[in-house]
Amino acid sequence: MHTESSLGWGGQEMRIMRELVGLSRASFRPLLACQPESQLAKKAEAQGIDTELVKMRGNIDPISMINSDDDCAERYQERAGGDQNPM
Repeated sequence: MHTESSLGWGGQEMRIMRELVGLSRASFRPLLACQPESQLAKKAEAQGIDTELVKMRGNIDPISMINSDDDCAERYQERAGGDQNPM
């Protein structure tokens, strides 16, 4: 899982997108957690990257990550057939 709080589209977001697409092509299933209104979310979803939309107050927002942790764990279990523990 990669987290990104940025809303814009620049070099960092382009690098993240290249990494996510590369992982997908290599048969991995990356998960991106990012702001609902971010450019990265739109582009990742268009590429078929699993995206968890998380409202963040900045680049360090532990409360948002804690709140999204259950959603991400549930998504992992769905992918793994429900028998795996992600932790």
